[in-house]
Amino acid sequence: MASSSSPFDAYRIPTKFLVDSGTVVHTEQDLDVIPTNKQRAGWVEMGWKEHNPLGSGAFGSVRLEKNELTGKLRAVKLITKDVLLECGIDYKHELGIFIAVKDCEKFVSLIGWFEDQYHIYIAMEYVEHGDLEMYLAGNAAKARAEVGEITRQILKGVTVLHNKQICHRDLKPMNILIASLVPIRIKIADFGLSTQDLSSHIPTGCGTRRYQAPEQLLFLQTESMQQPRSGYYPKAVDVWAIGIIVYIITTSKHPFFLPKAGEQTSKMNGSWGITTVNLTTLRNYVNGVPLATGDLRANGLSDEGIAFVKRLLHVDPKDRATASDALHDAWVIE
Repeated sequence: MASSSSPFDAYRIPTKFLVDSGTVVHTEQDLDVIPTNKQRAGWVEMGWKEHNPLGSGAFGSVRLEKNELTGKLRAVKLITKDVLLECGIDYKHELGIFIAVKDCEKFVSLIGWFEDQYHIYIAMEYVEHGDLEMYLAGNAAKARAEVGEITRQILKGVTVLHNKQICHRDLKPMNILIASLVPIRIKIADFGLSTQDLSSHIPTGCGTRRYQAPEQLLFLQTESMQQPRSGYYPKAVDVWAIGIIVYIITTSKHPFFLPKAGEQTSKMNGSWGITTVNLTTLRNYVNGVPLATGDLRANGLSDEGIAFVKRLLHVDPKDRATASDALHDAWVIE
């Protein structure tokens, strides 16, 4: 890509849209392609054809695309400009976080971005083994044995984010991608809700309900609902989410959100059996009822592992472990 004084422009890919064929054509540099007389040395036009959808979210969708010349695959996030405008979101914010973490292997890599009249497209590396939720649905026992290593890798990535004063704010199994099965290797994805502004309060609607911390659900607010009861610790919401993820990997259950009567877990529907929100158990935990650890113990988690989960799920965010501290916990490094 051409050099530019703007980091965003440096990642912008020149693009033509062939609407009828579902193909986008980029002018890209490929040193493996021998140029013709009409090409600059190493620069070629490459067509990328849309294949199957990979997922969707509140602000757009992700699809798989294949390079028609080389056969390479990439994931492309499609975001509707009108939605961004309605929500007051600047797409450059997400791109900026991609660029900030580009040198860390624990994150999905940014390839570049392009746009048309109605959409922003963010092209990323394709991580072929799906996400952690899919992995757990088909490999629950294997994942349980790997829980320490998976946790270590997530914490390594989140520590990098927090050291750069970035909060992810939507950590969940669907945003943890599986880069390698043997050995297990993960990458953190989706910075759509991430922030580098640690001075503003976290919107209650930010994130996925079943991974939100008590302070996001206003369980720790004063009666005036204006100030958190124990201060403001935005990075702590990521740590809480990791605690929930560890609990789910270990037990195939959520510690607080209850499934519908007679409904089974995510092996059936990909959502951990949580189709209704029941906050009673979480509210009781906030008010002093101890964390239920029987399922953790029954699935082989050690006393050290249970203590680790409790540190991540501490009700008061100021007393919750930091990602850096958790990364150096004895259970993680054993």
